[in-house]
Amino acid sequence: MKHGQYSFHEDFAVAGRFAFGQVTIRPWMLRFINAFAALTCLFFRPKAGISRKKYQIAGYQDEPVKITVYRPDETYEPVPCLVYCHGGAFMMREFGAMHKMAAWYARHAGIAVAFVHYRLAPAYPFPHGVEDCYKSLLWCHDRADHLGIDPQRIAVGGDSAGGGLAAALALMARDRGGPPLRLQLLIYPALDDRLQTWSSRYLSDVPGWNAHLNAQMWPIYLADGDFGRRAYAAPARADDFSNLPPAFIETEEFDCLRDEGDAYAETLRGANVPVEHHPMKGTFHGYDSITGSQVTQAALAARSRALRAAFGLSAPDDAADGNM
Repeated sequence: MKHGQYSFHEDFAVAGRFAFGQVTIRPWMLRFINAFAALTCLFFRPKAGISRKKYQIAGYQDEPVKITVYRPDETYEPVPCLVYCHGGAFMMREFGAMHKMAAWYARHAGIAVAFVHYRLAPAYPFPHGVEDCYKSLLWCHDRADHLGIDPQRIAVGGDSAGGGLAAALALMARDRGGPPLRLQLLIYPALDDRLQTWSSRYLSDVPGWNAHLNAQMWPIYLADGDFGRRAYAAPARADDFSNLPPAFIETEEFDCLRDEGDAYAETLRGANVPVEHHPMKGTFHGYDSITGSQVTQAALAARSRALRAAFGLSAPDDAADGNM
């Protein structure tokens, strides 16, 4: 379905008409969005067969950080774990739909999903968020027995800003001596603050997220500087990409983050890191919130297969049932 110069898949004909354009990010706007997001979370309940437990841990500088863990019921052996960082431009909390996605991964991949409620800019700029996520990764590994997870089968993942955080966690785990990771699941990740790619400069009138908003995000996230650790803020800036875990990278055709995700896949391949790259046609940033789409269902199935393969798990009996 063509809207202007963009040919969206027919499943997104309505959503493709909506774009934020030249919106300026304001504090009141973030307060409104986060209040609405919190409301959506109140109404989410995981489907039967998936348990949910909430924890509070010591995050960066020993400040409290919350983690929500989803896992299949009636699993008596330790299961693999995906430590998940949600999207939201490093400034917005998660929506209920993101918890729904986490529970879906737990059900269809047959794993635990540790959903990290990291602290947000502008109140908590870099490195708070990424260090909160790293502390959460360590906690999951160190508390594996208590959580019923296999400490040797842990992956990191995230979407958008959370995809950038997950990529940073892979770098941090390598640089800091662990924990060992089986996979980095990067869904339309935010990876590069330099804004030099074509999509980050010119895709300013697309739905979901655009170049204009993206250019505002990075100065807010990096308001206190990078503390000499720019690669952990913007993983595309790393000097060394060797010895990283295999990556699953999904990019969207009409997304301002597309080119940096595509480039990251090639950079990792150049460093001999195994990469499964999925450039999605007719899609935009956040398209997968439209869960009834066949395109979304196919994408979710591919992500689930990648997780199961990374953890050495066979396909579940209900693998064909992609409904959320």
